[in-house]
Amino acid sequence: MFKFAGMELPYLKHVYNNTDKNMRTVEVPIINELVRRFDESGQRRLTHQLEIGNVLSHYYYTYTHMTVVDRYEKRYNRTAAVYVQEDFMEYYPAGLFDLIVSISTIEHISHGKYVKDSTKIWQPYEIISHIRELLWPKGIAYVTVPVRYNARLDKYLLEGHIGANLMGCMHRISDENEWEECSLAQAFETDKHRPPGYAWSTGMVVLRINEEQ
Repeated sequence: MFKFAGMELPYLKHVYNNTDKNMRTVEVPIINELVRRFDESGQRRLTHQLEIGNVLSHYYYTYTHMTVVDRYEKRYNRTAAVYVQEDFMEYYPAGLFDLIVSISTIEHISHGKYVKDSTKIWQPYEIISHIRELLWPKGIAYVTVPVRYNARLDKYLLEGHIGANLMGCMHRISDENEWEECSLAQAFETDKHRPPGYAWSTGMVVLRINEEQ
């Protein structure tokens, strides 16, 4: 079990993407629990939820109400109400969403191997702004991102200019892939000393986005 933002959650152990060896072990349960709590709060409207990047359906079978937008992954979603294979920054749906979630996806937009496919180099604050554009008034978004993967994103995070609230941070504290809450500075410092050959980030942040920012 691990703790985050007052929640106590089980680590995710799953063969897909070897979650017991990387940050998926905490970021997926965090987002899943935030969605569950949102649904139980009574704010949910049918089919008015969006996932940016197809992640949750690999681990859970309960998202029959959710729209998924993912440009690169072929349709592998057993539950999505709507599946859109499109660039998120060019995605303008007919309606808005009560809840938007994204798990380690926005750091890839206009970055790394995906730069060649981008119509422009999108800045992190522009991506956050587009997420906010797709929210209903009083809607909310939760986004997880690794640290030290996208230098532009890191810069905005460290300077506090990304346009989203920092809900919390986690860092990896053992070779057994245990994680605990930490400060933003600790997340960056931990990842600075990532074990040799370890491909995944060892620090991550969870962002909370709403109309008030």
